[in-house]
Amino acid sequence: MLDSTSSAPPFACRVRRGLAVFAAGLCLLLLVALAEREAIAQDAAPEAALAQPAEQPSPQPAGQPTSAGGTYLSLAWLLLLIVSVGAWLYGTAWVCDDARGVGLAAERWTSMMLGAGLFGILWVFLLHAAFVFLLLAGVGATFALYVRERNRNVPEEFKLFSKRHAQKLATKLPHRKEVAEERERLQIRLTNQDGRLLTDFAAEQPELGEAAVVLTDLIARASLCQAHVVRLERAAEGYVARFSMDGVWQNVDALVTEIDIYTTDVVVLEKKAEHELSQVIRHEVDVTSAEAFQGVFEAIVRDEPGVIVVEGLAGGPQGRSLLEYVAGGGRALATVEAAGSVEAVLKVLAVVDADLVSRALSCVLNQRLVRKLCEHCKEPAEPSPSLLTKLGINLKQPGTWFRPVGCERCMKMGYLGRTALFEMLIFNEPVRELIAGGGATARAIKNAAGKAALRTLRQDGILKVREGITTVQEMRRVLR
Repeated sequence: MLDSTSSAPPFACRVRRGLAVFAAGLCLLLLVALAEREAIAQDAAPEAALAQPAEQPSPQPAGQPTSAGGTYLSLAWLLLLIVSVGAWLYGTAWVCDDARGVGLAAERWTSMMLGAGLFGILWVFLLHAAFVFLLLAGVGATFALYVRERNRNVPEEFKLFSKRHAQKLATKLPHRKEVAEERERLQIRLTNQDGRLLTDFAAEQPELGEAAVVLTDLIARASLCQAHVVRLERAAEGYVARFSMDGVWQNVDALVTEIDIYTTDVVVLEKKAEHELSQVIRHEVDVTSAEAFQGVFEAIVRDEPGVIVVEGLAGGPQGRSLLEYVAGGGRALATVEAAGSVEAVLKVLAVVDADLVSRALSCVLNQRLVRKLCEHCKEPAEPSPSLLTKLGINLKQPGTWFRPVGCERCMKMGYLGRTALFEMLIFNEPVRELIAGGGATARAIKNAAGKAALRTLRQDGILKVREGITTVQEMRRVLR
């Protein structure tokens, strides 16, 4: 089994974390010693006053040494020092982990963060607590240098304190508001088989009230994700909700929206219209029935549309009619159920003449849906060198890898939303000649296409893993 992350931090990082804990303990000990020193100074002050003549002493400014040798310690300075040390130690640990995740020198940057903080603490205890600002300035400057170096080595979407990063942070805030607004927009009414509302059951049995809220929120989330089906699956600890959607037809809809519908007439033949598309003519027809398809198709062709889109092309007569229309100068998009792009070509060749296929087809696109890492909780991960070697990735440029964590936005799953891995087969001249000659096989088509005209699902999957969109485990789950 391939392992994409290294769970244990390097020895150097563990040592520096130990130094950070040691520094925190040293700070506490120094604070206790300083407090005891103040107590001794306060006890000695009355005795010193009795031994001196009765003169009014001049007032001492806060923070200056007293005549008894003590030092005035303000509670405000003490709290500021504690907060500053905590921020310094947390920032140091974060820089150590983040530097490992993005491939920077974690040992060097962790040492710089520790050194800047210890330098500031030294001035605090030698002189005055006001020098805590020197600690903050030193650590802040070092952290700014790290962020600058980090942003030079990561893609735009993963840079810190950039415009895109600010927008990503802003999207975390209105999550609950989005779900509530979607719930209000849908006006969700849950009923049983007898038509009785769930809210009525909740009124009679208050213990069902929380379940009603969870179910309505679940449906609202599914609507935001444009899911068609919501599945509840039994897990080790309760249930897991999974959203399912027709990714193929959604991508076809997306392609249609990229067409200039104001200059091009688009006609869609589908089993059932599920999404509204502006300025698109839609026909609900049983594509599996040759007679029903031909009647509608011939009427559409007489109107000379710019593009014809067919859902679930099946059968020889339907495929032959559509390909003849394309070979005659028309444009069309059609979906076919097949294991891959080459298999889709062979499936069409089984019912349509090879010469017509070679003249009509220009490109075949295959896809597999994979879960996307949740942008709100994913964390950088360091891939193992052996995994990079097996995937054929350059060890010097492994990309930015992430691992799933889980948060409220993704319902503790670590994944939120889905995207597609694409395989594209372009009909270049070698492929057309091979198909036109008859007897084409899957291996022959792949060899004729070569690397220039065939991009595989695995290649696209590795690219999306390196870009931090999904994980190797998810890619292997889908492609196995």
